[in-house]
Amino acid sequence: MNYQKKLLFSVTSVFTIFTFMVIYLLYSRESSFKKENILGDLSSYSSIIQKYIKKDSSIKNVDFNEIEELLPKDLRTTIIYKDGKVIYDNSVSIFKDMENHLMRPEIQNSLIKGNSNTIRYSNTNKIYYLYQAIDYGDYFIRLALPYNVNLKLMLRAENLYIYIILIIFIISIFILSLLSIRLSLPLSKLKKLALDPGEDIHFNQKEFSEIGKYLKSNYTEILKTQEKYNIERDRLIKHFSHLKSGVAFFSPELKTIYSNVIFNSYLNKITSVNSLRAAELWTSPEFKKCLSTLKEGLKNNKLETTYNEIIIAENASFLVKAFIFEDKYIEISIDDVTTQEDNKKLKLEITSNIAHELRMPISTISGYLETLIINKDIDKAQTEYFIQKAYSQTQRLSSLIEDISLISKIENKDNNLEKEEIHINDIMSEIKQELSDKIIEKDASIIDKIAPSMCIHGNYNLVYAIFRNLIDNALNYSGAKPYICIENDLSDNDFEYFTIWDKGKGVPKEALNKIFERFYRPNEGRTRKDGGSGLGLSIVRNAIMYHNGTISAKNRATGGLEINFALPKRK
Repeated sequence: MNYQKKLLFSVTSVFTIFTFMVIYLLYSRESSFKKENILGDLSSYSSIIQKYIKKDSSIKNVDFNEIEELLPKDLRTTIIYKDGKVIYDNSVSIFKDMENHLMRPEIQNSLIKGNSNTIRYSNTNKIYYLYQAIDYGDYFIRLALPYNVNLKLMLRAENLYIYIILIIFIISIFILSLLSIRLSLPLSKLKKLALDPGEDIHFNQKEFSEIGKYLKSNYTEILKTQEKYNIERDRLIKHFSHLKSGVAFFSPELKTIYSNVIFNSYLNKITSVNSLRAAELWTSPEFKKCLSTLKEGLKNNKLETTYNEIIIAENASFLVKAFIFEDKYIEISIDDVTTQEDNKKLKLEITSNIAHELRMPISTISGYLETLIINKDIDKAQTEYFIQKAYSQTQRLSSLIEDISLISKIENKDNNLEKEEIHINDIMSEIKQELSDKIIEKDASIIDKIAPSMCIHGNYNLVYAIFRNLIDNALNYSGAKPYICIENDLSDNDFEYFTIWDKGKGVPKEALNKIFERFYRPNEGRTRKDGGSGLGLSIVRNAIMYHNGTISAKNRATGGLEINFALPKRK
């Protein structure tokens, strides 16, 4: 339905309702007026009857036949005592036998109102009457006209004025149609222009022509501005969606305007609430300080308020930054700085540990050489002893530097390391030969239960470092006469599982998860006197992880330390 039809329909509907209401009111008023005229005539007849009754001083002496000559022939006249007994009824020959009329509706109403009328069916004469009853104190005078076609026509309102109103109504509708057409045409053009500003539309009316020009100009500007806004918005959202940082914007009422996926993900990790609603941060205790700072800034109009805090959750570190803009809108960003924080701590720890580990051999070497320089008359045997000790420390220093270089290469994920099929039996033979002096010195028993045909796929030097460091570690720290067992009793489609255990004292329970850290030594049983660099087990862990394997440590129920690890099977 177009605008013209809508306008015409609306105006016509209102006008039609109004017209029929007027017709109804006028019709009802005229019908009521005619009825009142008829009832007025009946009241006049009742007054005449009442005067005749008063003239004769007693109702019993009244000659009703004389009264009937003064009244219309079709008028039914009934005189009723107060108790409902019928004294006279001109429509019945033997009216003395008529039933009591006290309960007739018009009589009952006249008892209350004094004057009453009704249209009802007569049980006496079996026809409908228009009744009027008037209470005169000791008696009622009831007059009735037959409610027939003639009376109905008399009561019916005249139709002439209805026809006149309908003619006026039709003419008005016609005029309204012309006006709606005249008005709706330019409005329809304005609508077309609003929907398509580029369409060339002309207006005949000056006023609408000016409105059209302004509308076209403004609409064009709005479209240009909206297009620019959409481009910038899409560009910004695309930029935020590719950020590695979580970003969210909030209104001054702290309602979410936008948040990217990473923001919601980081927020879930910090608050431990699985929700996609960025507004969850305002109810989270982790962001209590942030919220307090921002609310204070908004309250005191401290625009460009900034807030920075590192929140630690789920073993991760998150840098939270908040900023209040000049329009009081808020930007909050969350960055996962776990790696940076861990690297920072690790660098400080490594630097400190390396400096600490290097200090001892360098100090020892420096001490021996200084002794030789100062004491020039020292005997040859003593000189030989100091030189041998200094050389031993240089070897330890060289080993430490090599270990640091190896672990650095592993952690940098150097994929250029060559991988091949490795026979574990060859690895074990080479290790036993290299450590033969220490094995003999400590009277150690090394039980090799690995099958001679066992092969894995990996880098030879790293695999060698794994087994050598684990065996060397067991030789150094499992006590006198070490008993070391190497087993391979499990495998699956991808990995071979190895176990190396000893019968020593094991390590404290709280140290089991730390023995693979750089430079870590438990307080008991393991010191620098054993010659280790403190990097052996760290090298083992990183070498196994380089091969996508796993490693764990536990104390055996019968005593000693057990290391379990997995290496990839040969392809």
